Amino acid sequence: MKILFLSSIIPSFKHYTAGSTVLASLIQESSNKKNKNDLYILNNKIPKKNLKYFSKKYLHSLEYFYTKKISNILRILFVLLFKYDLNFSKNKKLFFQISKKILNNQYDLIILFWDTEFEYIIPYLNQQKIYAYLAVPPYSALISRITEDKNINFVKKILKLKFYKNLQRIHIKNLKNIHISSNICNVNKSWYKKNNIKCKYVPNCWPNPNYLKKIKKFFPSKYIDICSSIGGLNATGNYFGFKYLLEEIIPRIKDKNLRFNIFGRGSFPEKFNSYKNNTLLQIKGFVRDIDKSILRSRFCLILNNAYKNSLIGGYTRVIYYFSMNKCLVAHKNLRKSMPELKHNFNCLLGSSPKEIIRLLKIASDNDHLRKKIELNAYNTYIEKYTPNIVFNKILSLSNEKKN
Repeated sequence: MKILFLSSIIPSFKHYTAGSTVLASLIQESSNKKNKNDLYILNNKIPKKNLKYFSKKYLHSLEYFYTKKISNILRILFVLLFKYDLNFSKNKKLFFQISKKILNNQYDLIILFWDTEFEYIIPYLNQQKIYAYLAVPPYSALISRITEDKNINFVKKILKLKFYKNLQRIHIKNLKNIHISSNICNVNKSWYKKNNIKCKYVPNCWPNPNYLKKIKKFFPSKYIDICSSIGGLNATGNYFGFKYLLEEIIPRIKDKNLRFNIFGRGSFPEKFNSYKNNTLLQIKGFVRDIDKSILRSRFCLILNNAYKNSLIGGYTRVIYYFSMNKCLVAHKNLRKSMPELKHNFNCLLGSSPKEIIRLLKIASDNDHLRKKIELNAYNTYIEKYTPNIVFNKILSLSNEKKN
């Protein structure tokens, strides 16, 4: 097969971002199946030399494209008043050129990966088989933050929400002509279906880290290390996770041997600066070997979906933790996004601060149960989340007849 991947993300196995690792895994899997893979990247200025090895090993061709930017004020006005994005008009010539190139290359399948940049070429590709592999609906993070912000002026809040919701409507309009789509989150799948986009649930994937080769004899710690967050410290999902951890969990913790470790780039949200001196919270920042930090942790914790108005997502880190044979404690809401999660089988799920604190105690002290959950978590990864399984699902769905 001749497959084209469209993305604004650079593929990489070096843990730059979750998206970069997932994209790299899918392209690698496609290459393993002897497909001829091309990759078009839009608006990402990481030099081609950074992809030299990856490109040589897994890609037939790699091309970069860049859009022209338009005045923010004009764009905002047109989106608010007419539900029209001037970025499309400004770059119409470029989008047409890209689509012409795609049509000339006669691809068997076009995969739009986690992207809202390339979607403006879809109207030019009406007869092509386009599969949109979707993540969190665009601008949902901003909408969640604005909705939660009690300090913002009321009129400003209304205008901002209208602007981003209109951009979401444009996004839906752009996707009308795709063949089929899937979403990495079961909840967000329903959001697309409500907006009349044919969408199925297909989870993220993660390359098998072969964690057994990475295990070393670590010096025992006198504390119980919990991997409580990875990724950008200012990311919206993490923001809600920090909020629940710091306001609902840590103030109720009696065991002073617990250490809630936070890993990731960026600045810790200013709103939570008052918690920085709490000895239970350890902000580690960026670490070069995140695999080692995960393996040193007794178990992992995810609270990003805990609030009713949290940014809903299917978190790649769940799959990452499972692939590393780690026990996961999480809020029960996470199962709505990822139905493969089963309480007391491959994870521990609680629906209140009291329940989650009880589960933290169990994960800390009950070695037998934790080992059982670790084994089941890894088996779930092997059965549900490997690149081979996920890519096969994508190929299978792409062969379904368009409605």
